[in-house]
Amino acid sequence: MNPHRILYPLLIAGAFAGGWWLSRDSATAPADPFAGHAHGELQSQPATEVWTCPMHPEVRQDGPGSCPICGMTLIRANAAVGAATSVHVAPGLQQSLGIRLVEVQRQTLEQTTRAPLRLAWDERELIAEQTRVEGYVTALHVRAPGTPVRRGQAIATIYSAMVAQAADEWRLLQTLGRPELVAAASERLRRLGVNPARLGKRPGEFTVTASRDGVVEELTVAEGSMVSAGMPVARVRGTAKLWAIAEFREGEAQPEPGQMLDLELAALPGEPVAARALEALPMLEGERRVLQWRLEVANPDGHLKPGMLGEVLLASAPRRVLAVPAEAVIRTGERYLVIVAEDDGAHFRSVPVQLGIEQDGMVAIRRGLTEGQRVVASGQFLIDSEANLRRAFAGEKAADPHAGH
Repeated sequence: MNPHRILYPLLIAGAFAGGWWLSRDSATAPADPFAGHAHGELQSQPATEVWTCPMHPEVRQDGPGSCPICGMTLIRANAAVGAATSVHVAPGLQQSLGIRLVEVQRQTLEQTTRAPLRLAWDERELIAEQTRVEGYVTALHVRAPGTPVRRGQAIATIYSAMVAQAADEWRLLQTLGRPELVAAASERLRRLGVNPARLGKRPGEFTVTASRDGVVEELTVAEGSMVSAGMPVARVRGTAKLWAIAEFREGEAQPEPGQMLDLELAALPGEPVAARALEALPMLEGERRVLQWRLEVANPDGHLKPGMLGEVLLASAPRRVLAVPAEAVIRTGERYLVIVAEDDGAHFRSVPVQLGIEQDGMVAIRRGLTEGQRVVASGQFLIDSEANLRRAFAGEKAADPHAGH
């Protein structure tokens, strides 16, 4: 038997077996988990810095500077987080979610501030009806506080010995027919606070009368009581004018002294009442942080009563401003956001804004938007929630140096 016929097949079989074994080892060898990552190179390269405007996130620069739109100083932002602020919503899905877009437009707005008020006595209309001489009360014509009185109405009749002496002199001079002396005697009575025409039937009696229309606030005497010079007999509150004490919140629009305002009183629905701003009280009231204003209200008929409640309307001058629907603003409690649609209409991002006056469902935008931009008026909360999630995930990835490994 030829030995070569046996050797050659064995060599060929061994070669195939060796090749199979080598290929098997290479296929099952574990892969290097850090192969091709070149960590040394990544760590040596500085992270890319992005600088943006807090009010205009669309402004992005490679270094510090000022915003070309509003001039604010740019702040450093994380590129990964900034890229995650944009949310893509397909047009078909927008319709399903009820997303509605509106344009930022210029409109004429005026703000109407409604401040609560209460009517009060006008302290300037308080008068003390008093006597200038000693005496005692012989008759009291007003019996209780709160009694309405008219100007010239009798309040009390008083007897005074000093008045009796001056009255006797005045009557005597009248009988003598000396006009110049009668005039001097009349002037003496007036200096004693007595009108000669109001002398009583009994010598020395005179009547204290109301100096104006009003309400008797206080009676300080009774029949038979003694009075001294300068002692008030009664205090009368005039009702021709009242004060309205209005409370405006700190930082709110304030009236100007002399400005005419409209009042709405709960007791008189549909009957506007005019008032004139007098002055602001010199300090804020308590923890409510309100500034009280005195408003003068005419009350010739006396139908307005102290203690009535209502509101004062303060309208600002009309202004031409950028405005969006109030429903488009997301109010977080710390800031105000709107969702802006990009030019393609499929990408959205949240933008912080500063608000101005509000009127009829529209709100002025003082900073953050430009005319012609499109904002989301409905469905914005869904988009804002998605953007917040993406920012959160982007922040986690940026914080983890081995994310994605």
